Amino acid sequence: MIVKTDNYKDLGINVGSKARNLFQLIELGYNVPRFFVIQANSSIDGSVLNNEIKNFGNNTRFAVRSSANVEDSSQFSFAGVFETYLGVEAEDVFEKVSLCGDIAGNQKLASYCEYNCLDINDVKVSIIIQEMVEADFSGVAFSINPVDGNNEQIFIESVEGLGESLVSGESTPTTVVLDKSNVGEGKGWEKALATKIIELEQVYGHPVDVEWSYALDKLYILQVRPVTVF
Repeated sequence: MIVKTDNYKDLGINVGSKARNLFQLIELGYNVPRFFVIQANSSIDGSVLNNEIKNFGNNTRFAVRSSANVEDSSQFSFAGVFETYLGVEAEDVFEKVSLCGDIAGNQKLASYCEYNCLDINDVKVSIIIQEMVEADFSGVAFSINPVDGNNEQIFIESVEGLGESLVSGESTPTTVVLDKSNVGEGKGWEKALATKIIELEQVYGHPVDVEWSYALDKLYILQVRPVTVF
């Protein structure tokens, strides 16, 4: 089943925490790149998927990522367990969707569940297909300093262009640390981003890890999840 912003509430189904957070961000008025979700355990026809992809227009590249019912909780992050594919061309989306949803073949998932005494049969994986904006710069931001756990600081890492090079480790990010009490010390975009990070922490009620991009001076929130290391 295809789940979109216009039917998400009516369907009332569990699409996993990543997708749920994206739908919530849109409801709260944040800029989120266009996306749709394939519900867990759905058998999706290639022609149906292609029709959805065509709605994004030509030359659009996509992020294809999991949205599991068990990940990104305050107790278990499942970080690095599920596959994410960035910069996917339209003709390759169907293949990446299949790879993302392959629970049986995911050895990292099996090991993580065994280590944490979790039942792998309880894991349900929906798939997010999201437009990748042609960003001027991108990065990650934390509402807590992940180096030392200082919750009075905003920690920002950024790279030019899309965030692929940061995720893959190909680029060394620029790091900025700002005090929450004085985010005005940052540059224009840093100040605006830090303000949003503080706002998101207040919305979710816990420290957050946020993926973001700037395109044509517009901030996009790509993903929000809890910080689980502290």
